[in-house]
Amino acid sequence: MSSFEKVLIVGSNQLAARLHKIFEGSTKIKTADHLADCETEFFDFIWETEHGNLGNKKKTIQALEKFVLNKHSIVITSVLSVTCTEVSNWTNGHLKIVGFACFSDLDSQNLVELTLPLTGETNNLEAVTKQLENVELETEFVEDQVGLVFPRVLSMIINEAFYAFTQKIAIKEDIDIAMKLGTNYPKGPLEWGECIGLDEVYSVLQGLYNNLQEERYRPAPLLRKFIISGWNVEAFARYENYKQQIKSYNLSQIENKELPFTT
Repeated sequence: MSSFEKVLIVGSNQLAARLHKIFEGSTKIKTADHLADCETEFFDFIWETEHGNLGNKKKTIQALEKFVLNKHSIVITSVLSVTCTEVSNWTNGHLKIVGFACFSDLDSQNLVELTLPLTGETNNLEAVTKQLENVELETEFVEDQVGLVFPRVLSMIINEAFYAFTQKIAIKEDIDIAMKLGTNYPKGPLEWGECIGLDEVYSVLQGLYNNLQEERYRPAPLLRKFIISGWNVEAFARYENYKQQIKSYNLSQIENKELPFTT
C-alpha cells in the first residue's frame, strides 16, 4: 500500500475486523464504531461494512457525507444486503461511492467483487482496484445487484441446505459430505455458513428478498431463528443441545406421570 494512503474502516462486525487485518501493514489505518471520533481527519479510502441493519447503514452513510473533509475520499460500501445505487441515493451526491461484496472469510476466497452505482465514475473503481491489488486481493467488476455474484450464489446454496435439514432429508453432516463429494466444494454448505458467519448469509438473502420480492430468496425459518437467537457460529451444535433438552424433559415428564390403574 502506498505510504500516502490513509484508510478508515467503519463498523464493528467480522467483516470490519477482517479488513483491518488485511490493511494493518499500513500505519495509517483506523477502525471506528463512532464517526464522531474521526470528524477532523482526512481519509483516502473509507470502508463502510454495515450489512445487517439498513437503518444504521443509512445513518452512517449520511454522516460520512457530512464530515468527509477530503474531496478525494472514496467510500467503499458493503452491498451484501442493498444495491450500491440505493446507497448512493441516500446522499446528496457529494460522496464518491464504490460498492463491494465479499464474506469475512477472505482467506478462502481472496476475491473482492466491486460495483458502481448507476451514477458512479470508473476512475473511483480504478483507485479501489489498485488498493486491493496492493494487498494481494483479486478483484472483479460486476453489475450492481444485492450481494453481487459469489455471496449471492453461495447464500442461496446454504439456504437450500437449511431447508433440506429442516425437512429431515438428511442430517447436517450428511448434507455437508454429499455436497463436498458431489461438487468438490472445500466445505459443505452448512459448515461453510457457520465458517462465514450466518449473519452475513442471512443479510444477503434478506436483502435479495426485500429487493426482488421472489420467494426463492426467502431465508429458511431455522436460519432466521438462529439469527434472532444470536447463534452466528456453532449454531447447529447449540440446536442439537436444544433438541436434546426438549427430549430429556419430555422423557422425564413421562417417567413421572402416574399411569391410570387398569385391571
